[in-house]
Amino acid sequence: MELLHQPFDGQLGNRLIDLLDSRDFETLNVIVAFAKNSGVLRIKDAFERFRNRGGTINVYVGIDLTGTSYEALTTLLVHVDSLNIVHAENGQTFHTKIYNLVGGQESLIIVGSNNLTAGGLWTNVETSTLIPIRPSVPREVDMQRRLDQHMNTLATLGASFKQIHDQAQIDELLNQGYLLKEVAGRARRLNSTTTAPSRSRLFGNGVPAHLPTVTTPAQAQPGAQPAAATAALGAASSAPGAAPSAGAHSPMPSTPSPAPGGPASSPPSGAQDKGETIWFETRAMTGGSRNILDLSRKSLVASGNPVGTAYEHQDRDFMLGGVEFFDVDPADIAAVKPITINFDGIDYAGNTILFGRSNGTWRLQIRGVDDAGNKITERVKAIGGEGYLTHKILTFTKVESDYYSMSVLPMSQLDSLKSASWLVAYNGSTVHSRWLGVL
Repeated sequence: MELLHQPFDGQLGNRLIDLLDSRDFETLNVIVAFAKNSGVLRIKDAFERFRNRGGTINVYVGIDLTGTSYEALTTLLVHVDSLNIVHAENGQTFHTKIYNLVGGQESLIIVGSNNLTAGGLWTNVETSTLIPIRPSVPREVDMQRRLDQHMNTLATLGASFKQIHDQAQIDELLNQGYLLKEVAGRARRLNSTTTAPSRSRLFGNGVPAHLPTVTTPAQAQPGAQPAAATAALGAASSAPGAAPSAGAHSPMPSTPSPAPGGPASSPPSGAQDKGETIWFETRAMTGGSRNILDLSRKSLVASGNPVGTAYEHQDRDFMLGGVEFFDVDPADIAAVKPITINFDGIDYAGNTILFGRSNGTWRLQIRGVDDAGNKITERVKAIGGEGYLTHKILTFTKVESDYYSMSVLPMSQLDSLKSASWLVAYNGSTVHSRWLGVL
């Protein structure tokens, strides 16, 4: 038995990936209060490796307090075998956090405070207990039996339990207000938060905790094998004290002093669970499939202060254009950068950022394909017909420098996004340009 204090003794997300890759287990049961794409996108490849070897994944998740997002459920639907929602209309919160790996010889129950989010699995200070289940120990076998019974009990909750079979059911939860898209939910929370008065810092920044690198389809090497797992139950019963795994992410940059103009005038600190997000008003777009988004070389600032951030421009009336968010130097007009976009739970590789010499601006060509050769433009068309992306708001949340999660929001969300963003600008040099913002 092991008590894991994250991130001091390691990170549960890394431990779960190792356990899934260990080939010692046949089933993973996940019972959590909240799921966010920040966590799901970082563990989904391990889910797929596990399933490709014949493993089964069952997920039970709550949707209380808008703690679970539309994107997370959409991605889970693609990458698990059974997706189930637990929710009570009387305000009772489903707050369990259990991960259960079941094998032919031994099993493992992990009980703690870790939700299926980047914070819960990697960056938050969390504690969990890893309990090996050995067939030769009756009281341990009884613990697994009682957990199996608990999952069966959840399935008998009648209308408070819903098994999700298709995307239409998730869309209905969104349309009925049970779910929010992640960027819309973050904007709502930011807009409802009263800004604390200026005060002296009495506390430090806590313990460093890094997120793991995500391998995109463009990075994957033919025939590459997953990293060797540590011995599953050996790791569960080993003495604590292992150093936290180093990820590819560097700590968040220091936050500049806020500029006049409101509570959202400077970047938020400690946002690793959320990921930096940029949003764009699309208007008509261009391209035959209306799939080309202008990013601009520089943008006229409407509110907020880019000074001291990655968007700082030599002219203080401007910020570097939206292309900077995608880690492309606006001055390097010869650069061409492919990126992977996760949309509706599917990774589409081969989307391209490049400089359009005909109109003198940077562009994102949303034209990627998935592993089966299906085009993102066809998926978009299937959702909303021709021109679905036009006259909308596109949001991009950075997972890696070449990997982004994309969501589509209606124009009715514009004012909420503008008021919640720490930096708002016109996506060009004049007030007639489209809006963009950084959350």
